[in-house]
Amino acid sequence: MSSAIDKITSHFNKLVTNNLQEGYVEEWDLKFWFYPTYSIRDNAKASELMQQGKILEAVVENIITKAKKEDGSRMFRPADKSHFLNNADPKVVMKMAAIMNDADEALDAEEIEKN
Repeated sequence: MSSAIDKITSHFNKLVTNNLQEGYVEEWDLKFWFYPTYSIRDNAKASELMQQGKILEAVVENIITKAKKEDGSRMFRPADKSHFLNNADPKVVMKMAAIMNDADEALDAEEIEKN
């Protein structure tokens, strides 16, 4: 019989193993990939920024953390944050984040339907 933590870990691993999803931002002609969910640790920095009222900075942090290349490696580095904040169209930044967040919301809806 599996322990509770084994069940929790197994569920999370099913969500992220071989489950890269593709996104595309037309304005930047940029394909990117992302997992449909992320660990609490991966979301911690963005959550902290949200609590401080730094909404766009939190969105950029999420993009840097979540956007991947097709091979699953990170697309952006932490040093790219200043480029997003100072040299990127905020509407397009929000669009990219929305693509990834819509996948999260779709996943949540699927889980609710199963229960």
